[in-house]
Amino acid sequence: MAAMQAKRQGLAVAIFEKARVGGQALAANLIENFPGYPDAIRGPELVRRIVCQVEAHGVEITPGEVLSVFRENGCFAVKVKDGVYRALSVIIATGLSPKRLGLSGERELFGELVFSYENPEQLPCRNKQVLVIGSGDAAFDQALNFSRFASGVSIAMRSEKPRCAPLLLKRAKIAGVEIFAGCEVVSMKKVSGRLHIDFADGKTRETDLFDICIGKEKNFDFISSDLLVGGVPGIFFAGDCHRDHARHVVIACGDGTAAAMEAAEYLFKMVDNKGMR
Repeated sequence: MAAMQAKRQGLAVAIFEKARVGGQALAANLIENFPGYPDAIRGPELVRRIVCQVEAHGVEITPGEVLSVFRENGCFAVKVKDGVYRALSVIIATGLSPKRLGLSGERELFGELVFSYENPEQLPCRNKQVLVIGSGDAAFDQALNFSRFASGVSIAMRSEKPRCAPLLLKRAKIAGVEIFAGCEVVSMKKVSGRLHIDFADGKTRETDLFDICIGKEKNFDFISSDLLVGGVPGIFFAGDCHRDHARHVVIACGDGTAAAMEAAEYLFKMVDNKGMR
């Protein structure tokens, strides 16, 4: 949305996307608070439509990881694998990175039997057993999403009570999702093609796939520290990486639009001050 609004404002725009356009929205089961969809819409379909809309405005999405962002010679330098791009303004809309458990076996099995906030449609979960770890909205939304394909879905929570919206808890129970409270995972290992999850109480559960939904965190390691102090002219933040709470697609879209408008105002003032317009 930031790029589309910036294009509408008459700015030259470039988008760099590290992995996949849409981020965590691709894993959303149903998005029910996005305007224009009275019957809700699945995350992947909403992302597809937004991408089509952005491309219709002539914005190109360039695949590639941004390695660093820093100030150089009066502008922002954006370093990628193939070179360095320079701009008078930058909008950071990198979303969040899923947290990991940091347990034995997790890293080795990640991407094979262990995942985090993944779109079930892209995983081999049909007619399989899936265990989700987490207690919030995202965990229950993931469990509901997996229940469309898997033969059985369970949620293991470290907390004693779910922290999700009551509507999601109700839907999970209707969908037959098993809910286990007070469960702390201590290790995991692959045994005969399946995953054995060990808990602090000494119990072990077997599953085919394990989905980690214990929260997300900001990742600004690629941004020069002097750009993160706040109030730096020309750099703007939008979406989940900009917020500690209220993380929804509809809010991120609004953030992106607002950031682009602020960037345009900043650039137009710069041009006017230099008598270039």
